[in-house]
Amino acid sequence: MNIPEAFPENPEHLGTTWEEIHTSLNKVLVKGEPDNIETLRYDMLNCETDEFEEAYWQIENIPIKDETSGMVIYILFIAREKTTEVLEKIK
Repeated sequence: MNIPEAFPENPEHLGTTWEEIHTSLNKVLVKGEPDNIETLRYDMLNCETDEFEEAYWQIENIPIKDETSGMVIYILFIAREKTTEVLEKIK
């Protein structure tokens, strides 16, 4: 199962979410430096109601490099939920 299947995207809020994540991951691979997405909207499916709930995240992608070659071998993907913070600023 890939990420879009595990976390379906809200059809009512089709944005550039996957493009932003893909761009960030590419930057990390190419430059070998961490990259951040300060605020990313990615609504979550509530399995009990079968409806999407508005959600916001801060994303940090950190390269893990091979000590010998210096090549990026893994990317540590950290997502910090910040929905309450974002919605309070909007009000």
